[in-house]
Amino acid sequence: MKTLQQSAVAWTDMARLDTDQAIKIAQWKRSLPLEITAWAKALCAVNGSMRLNKAVPATHIQAWFCDHFAAWEFLNPVGYQAFRADITDCVAHFCALVRAAACQVTFEILQGDDKCRAFHVDYNDLRLLCTYWGPGTQWQQAEQILQAHTGDIVLLRGHRHPLGGGVLHRSPPISHTGQNRLLLRLDTLSSSKE
Repeated sequence: MKTLQQSAVAWTDMARLDTDQAIKIAQWKRSLPLEITAWAKALCAVNGSMRLNKAVPATHIQAWFCDHFAAWEFLNPVGYQAFRADITDCVAHFCALVRAAACQVTFEILQGDDKCRAFHVDYNDLRLLCTYWGPGTQWQQAEQILQAHTGDIVLLRGHRHPLGGGVLHRSPPISHTGQNRLLLRLDTLSSSKE
């Protein structure tokens, strides 16, 4: 299994996951602007746990975001705007990659939750994960456990991908650490029941 890891990877390079059978995971290593990190941290601190899950057209993601998060803009107005722009960009590029007008958007604050703690392969075709606060997703490659950093964008191939194969991955164990995570998950609509 190959992992496409580049620190300045373009979305078009990440699309190779969808066409190169040897690549099952693509990781865009990136550093979030401080204002996004500050807003994400503040949202986690004041909001406890949260889970939003809805099919959203790429053209409506900004309105969806404002509907659910405008009340939290005061935490850091600049961070809020930057965060909204980043999520909009993720959704637009993911939808373009999977050639769809919409995708399933799941946005969660996980506090001390070891959700998906066992290594598993998703029963879907393609998934995007981005942790905006807290430790990132872990995956197995050969004998190693690798982990995304906060802000990294990770595309994972699942069981149902036309090229086959999937990536063994899990949420990082945080139940006894006092940490929390702010996670964006995007799925194709054909696999959103998982």
